[in-house]
Amino acid sequence: ITPGYYNGFPPKKINGVDVEDTVVLAPGVYCVDSVVKQTIDHVHVFGNDVTIYVLEGRNITVNGGVVQLRATSGAGAPYAPHGTTNEEYVGYLFIAAPDYEGAVTACIFDGNASNVYEGAIFAPHCDVTINGTADTPPGGINSQVIGYNVTINGGADLHINYDSDLNPYIPDPAKT
Repeated sequence: ITPGYYNGFPPKKINGVDVEDTVVLAPGVYCVDSVVKQTIDHVHVFGNDVTIYVLEGRNITVNGGVVQLRATSGAGAPYAPHGTTNEEYVGYLFIAAPDYEGAVTACIFDGNASNVYEGAIFAPHCDVTINGTADTPPGGINSQVIGYNVTINGGADLHINYDSDLNPYIPDPAKT
């Protein structure tokens, strides 16, 4: 699928045609209105150089199937429409737009032996829960997690790897 706006994610249909069991995201920014949801065990979602932007007040639930997503990278970052770069999204895998006037939302990420999340999960107005299983790989979550509350659950060891090289890009750092 290509970058753009999606009511539900991953989409079940595109232009009236059912989406197959494997969804490959082309590089770019995906704006999601309702829910990032993956609940069918046989559906696989893959994407490199992607950012998923969830509109304010929406929940995120990622579970079941196989999910392997890597954030927009700095070198050769993909370009947005109208010639503007996606520079401001470098390093962000998920951005949950805050809704400071509404209730805190829920953002749930499930890990398993096949799932990979690489890049920042920026959800300042979400209660973020990361669930791992006994077979969550040591390299499965390479992310900086920013949330209202962050809860780590699991039946065994859950490895969250912090690599400062994967931090979001700040185009004009603060100066004193």
